Amino acid sequence: MKNPLISVICCFLLCTGFLFFNSCASYTPKSIAPHINLSPENMQLTQDSDKGPDFGMEVEGNESDTLDNLEVLPGVRIRSIIPSGAAEMGGLKRGDIILSINDIKTNHPDTVATICETGKADQYVFEVRRDTTVFETTIGAPKSTKMAEPKERYRAEPLKTRAGYRTELVQMGSDINKNIAVARIAQLWPDSPLIKAGIEVGDAVVSIDNVPVESAQGLINRLTENYQYGQEVTLSILDKEAGNRSEPSTKKVILWNPGRRLSRFNVWPLFMYEAKLNPDKERFSILNFWIISLFSYERDEGERNYSLLKFIRFQSSNRGELVDKTNSSKN
Repeated sequence: MKNPLISVICCFLLCTGFLFFNSCASYTPKSIAPHINLSPENMQLTQDSDKGPDFGMEVEGNESDTLDNLEVLPGVRIRSIIPSGAAEMGGLKRGDIILSINDIKTNHPDTVATICETGKADQYVFEVRRDTTVFETTIGAPKSTKMAEPKERYRAEPLKTRAGYRTELVQMGSDINKNIAVARIAQLWPDSPLIKAGIEVGDAVVSIDNVPVESAQGLINRLTENYQYGQEVTLSILDKEAGNRSEPSTKKVILWNPGRRLSRFNVWPLFMYEAKLNPDKERFSILNFWIISLFSYERDEGERNYSLLKFIRFQSSNRGELVDKTNSSKN
């Protein structure tokens, strides 16, 4: 006669083994880190300032007025004109047709744009048609208004260290001829791992894992290309108050980590959970036997669906409406 206890234990082990081999779990980051384009070492913030003249007007193609027989006529039409600008001071008006500039035929707006971009003359002779009268006017060459040039403040690394850096040359030790490039910390954003490591704005990063940074962008490039989120790195830090009195100190920093979230957990057929960040979706079911399940829940962003035994279904949204889809389908 079999021992009942042994039978129970065997059944328990079989069920446990079955559930174990039919279970799985996976994880994804809590938040998706955006892609950051790396700037070149020498970033050009301004365009070529040596531009051509600014006539103070906008032009368009000179099309015929009738839609029955649309035809492009010679010249370009002045669509708008800036008050007191060079064009208005030269006697031009809105609606005038510019036939040529310095004997260059202007049958397309791109021709005028090219002259404005690259023209080097001091004066420009316009051949213009107004109604049936063609006249000539000379307009000086006022240059485009020169705005203040942008000035770089620092290079940003907003993800792994959440900090901004500026390249500087500092003197190390007593040798006045020994200058090295460092990445001076110019900005620390909230949740920066540098703050937790006791590093402050004004401190300078000399090296990362014993490799000299060479520049602010060099440090950012190494962090982006060679290190993972949550990885521990060793930074050589020159304290902002140290000057050239001491050698850099060593700081251990754990780079920012987006964390992990459970994305899928399945113990078939007891229950199943699945979630995605992009698009924002979530699914959960209890005792799912494909054909029928005791309870299931699905959320697709703001819309939620509930199901009991796959026959009784409800739907809700962020507005708080609850709709009985079972009754509505019967009607």
